[in-house]
Amino acid sequence: MGTIRWPAYLLIASLSTMADAAEPPFKYDRQQVVELAVARIRAEAQRYPQSAIPGVDYDHPLVVAVRARHQRRFVFVSFTSTLANWGAYVVFEQCSASQNVLRSASGKVINIEMFRDLVSRIDSTTPIELRSVCPHQ
Repeated sequence: MGTIRWPAYLLIASLSTMADAAEPPFKYDRQQVVELAVARIRAEAQRYPQSAIPGVDYDHPLVVAVRARHQRRFVFVSFTSTLANWGAYVVFEQCSASQNVLRSASGKVINIEMFRDLVSRIDSTTPIELRSVCPHQ
């Protein structure tokens, strides 16, 4: 399986198994990550209104926690929008056994369902090429 590169992830075909959405692979504060994601996307839209996606649905986020290669723990929060298949996402990395997370990446995608499908396929063998936001890693 290839390394996932952001934002070129839409070109990657993943062969790993589907993530188990029922039970996350680690504990985190879901409310916190949703609030942080909403704040980040709104701040980006305010800072760059010309490139903001219209009609982001902040009331129905999809939150997926995954454990990737090297035991890195990520939480992906994604939102649909009223603009065709577009959506917005924020990625957080959990750095220790605490439930705290740090923002690792954020952006917009032209096909939110494809993004969500790709995220659901991340497993412990998937290398994710995001620079670690964790100190001492």
